[in-house]
Parts: sequence; structure tokens; C-alpha cells
Amino acid sequence: MALIFSAIGLGVLYGGLYWVTMFLQTTLHGGDAVVPNVFHSAFGVSALGLILVAIVDAYLNPHERQVDDRPTIEHIGDILLFLPRLTLAMLQNFKVWPRISSAELPTAAKLMDRLRVKNVPLQTLPLDIPNKRTRARVLVALQVANLAEVRTEDETLVLHLHALAPDIFRASLPGTAVEPTKIKRADASELPDTGRLLE
Repeated sequence: MALIFSAIGLGVLYGGLYWVTMFLQTTLHGGDAVVPNVFHSAFGVSALGLILVAIVDAYLNPHERQVDDRPTIEHIGDILLFLPRLTLAMLQNFKVWPRISSAELPTAAKLMDRLRVKNVPLQTLPLDIPNKRTRARVLVALQVANLAEVRTEDETLVLHLHALAPDIFRASLPGTAVEPTKIKRADASELPDTGRLLE
């Protein structure tokens, strides 16, 4: 959606500026009016410049809070930086798009197998998944897919099976209703293949 609205917004802005430029040229030169060649490069440079300003603004104000009273310059800045911020949001969305490669899938499957039996402390994850990038991608993908979530237990951050995770990922075998007093942990060998489920 950010990509679509960003493209539409840039198209509308380009068309509006093109029309205004053509109108002014027609007023000055009559029927011989043409849009200057510099118009396209000026538009591109201006758009890139506003995106750079939006990047700097996001870096300087990463957690900006909305307040009741704001200076006029900030309102003007919001209008000028609306499209650049929308474009940045599109890039950020693509950046965190969860993608687990076929090489990382067994790692995610093993982590899900552990979560079926018990919560996993985040501080122990580097031992299970030494590669920092793989660890981050697997964690993001499992959280976005509502398979796992981070909670605080006894002042320790733990990875917990998400409440919305399908029953097939849970320790008790699917399709078996048992009384709470008779619930026991299932052995990993009794559980369905997590790798196939994640695929």
C-alpha cells in the first residue's frame, strides 16, 4: 500500500507541477510555450533532496511525539515531507519483510520444536543460532507470522509460543482433548515435522 500510494502521490505531484509550469510558460510565450528541459532534472533532484531531509529528520527524531501546540514551520514540514516519509515507510516495510531461505528453514524448525516443549530464553539463542543475521531473520519471521512472541518472565526475556499459533504447533498432539490435570509434555518424536509445517 505504501508503494502504491507513494507512486500515485509522486505521479500527481509531477503532473501538477508540469501543468503549473506549462501554464506559466503559456502565459509568457503564448502558443510557442514548451516545458524547459531542466524541469525533469529539477523535479528529480528536488524529490531526492526531500527524501534526504526526511531521512535526516527520522534519524534526529526517531520517536517523535505528537503535541497539541506545534510551530507553523513543523506543519509546513509535515506537508512537504509527506511523500518522502511515505516512500521511506515503503523501503522500511520491504527491509523487514520476513524471508526465511531454504538454508534457514531447518534452524527455524528446530527453534519451533523447542518452543513446543518450553519457553526459550533470548539470552540462550546465540548458542542455538550463532549467525546474528540468521537469528534476527528467524525471530522476525516467527513473530510476524504469529508463531512466537517475546515476553518477560522473572525479569528475563523469553521467546514464547504465540497465543494465535495453530494448535498443530503446540506440545499436546492435535485433535486430542485432555483434562488440564492430565496434560503432559509431548516428546519431540511424537510431534509433526515442523519444517514441513513452516513450508
